Amino acid sequence: MDHELEEILQTRLKLTPFNLEQNARRKIIRLSHGLPYYIHMLGKYSFKTAAIRRELAISSQTVDFAIDEFVEDTEQFYYDDYYTAVSSNQTDSLFREVLLACAQAKSNESGFFSATSIIAGAFADGHFARPCDLSHLILPSPAIHSSIAALSLKPVTYRISAPGQ
Repeated sequence: MDHELEEILQTRLKLTPFNLEQNARRKIIRLSHGLPYYIHMLGKYSFKTAAIRRELAISSQTVDFAIDEFVEDTEQFYYDDYYTAVSSNQTDSLFREVLLACAQAKSNESGFFSATSIIAGAFADGHFARPCDLSHLILPSPAIHSSIAALSLKPVTYRISAPGQ
């Protein structure tokens, strides 16, 4: 998988005068979690950031600046996706809680997680184990446990990915 992601970066890099330092290359690949969308976007923003800063060498620090730009440019887009994912006409829906539990689940190097990891990672004594920015929106209840327990009966893995992936 990393070889394919490396190839995406290398193909684009050949078209530019830039040099992508090895630590920056590893950072982009690691942060993409195997999703080509993020390889493309982090690469694009890294090249753009280097051009604006008039640098031919793209370092790990350049990638950090690029991440800030990427987040700033796409923040509303992801907020809209989050709002769509958790919106419901049902007053007792648990979309926010289940999405939060999935986000807190321990994932493997490819970004996949199992229903068991959702249960193990998200709850301790019936409450969310780790604090998060959305904690003020969450009211843990026994219904959350049953919703997630239903997921754990399925022997599959899940992955939260970029829109359209």
